[in-house]
Amino acid sequence: MNYLEKIKQQVQELENHIKHFDSLDKSVSDVNVGWHICHTLMACIGIIKALEKSNPKDYKFDFVPLRILVFTLGKIPRGKGKAPKPAQPKPTFTKENIEENLKNCHTVLSNIDAIPDEHFFKHHVFGNLKKAKTLKFITIHNEHHLKIIRDILKA
Repeated sequence: MNYLEKIKQQVQELENHIKHFDSLDKSVSDVNVGWHICHTLMACIGIIKALEKSNPKDYKFDFVPLRILVFTLGKIPRGKGKAPKPAQPKPTFTKENIEENLKNCHTVLSNIDAIPDEHFFKHHVFGNLKKAKTLKFITIHNEHHLKIIRDILKA
């Protein structure tokens, strides 16, 4: 399965968890399922829009050992990162915000194939990621939050 198909499956799973919006287990996460869904969708949308707008001439390879570790393991260590401000849901976010983000996410995902492979996304920790690595990062990031959601719902 390619990364785009995996992302679409993950987005579907996020959508399936909307009914658990208010579920919270402080031993797993300080925020509820709704926050994780909203953040994950916001990140996906923002990353793909940045990828689309990037200028391949501005790309510069960055050697980032942490990126190599995370991409090799395929997972982000829990509790080690902090979402950048643009990917943090407002304290007053609602299920309606999630529904809107879900619609926007489907739209940007439908346009992925039109983005040239040379385009890139500049991650605040992992540096510049060309399209293929960006899609891999999105799957890793989505799975990180889906695992947290699953753990909240198990408790």
